[in-house]
Amino acid sequence: MREIHAVLGEILKPRWAGPVLVDLAARGPGRYTDLRDRLAGADGPHVHNQSLSGALRRLQRHALITQEPADQGGEYTLTPLGAELADYLARLDRWSRRHRDRLRLDFRRGAAGAAGAAGAAGRSGEKLSR
Repeated sequence: MREIHAVLGEILKPRWAGPVLVDLAARGPGRYTDLRDRLAGADGPHVHNQSLSGALRRLQRHALITQEPADQGGEYTLTPLGAELADYLARLDRWSRRHRDRLRLDFRRGAAGAAGAAGAAGRSGEKLSR
C-alpha cells in the first residue's frame, strides 16, 4: 500500500497530472497549448498555466512523459511507463463514472484529479480488474 500512496501523493497529486496522462494516451502527442486546450474542452474548467506547467514538470521528472525537442516548443509524449499508468487511470475513470452515485463524489468540479478518485477506490476496498 505504501507504493500506492507514493504514486498518488507524489506523482498524481497535481490536479492535471492524471488528465494529462489520459489525454496523451487517447489523443497522442501535443504541444503545451494543445494540451491546455484539449484539457479545458469547449466548456470545461480553466486550466491555469502554473498548474499545468507544474504537472508537466512532475510527470517529466518521474519519466512518465518526454518533450521532444526538449524546449518550450516541443511536443509532449508518453513514455512506456507513462502509457502503462495512463491505462490504469483510464480504467479508474471508467470505474468511477460507472459508480459515481454510490461513491458520492462531486464530479461537477471539472477535471477532478485521478488521485482523488483513486484514493476513494483504495478506501472502498474494491480492486480494479483488467
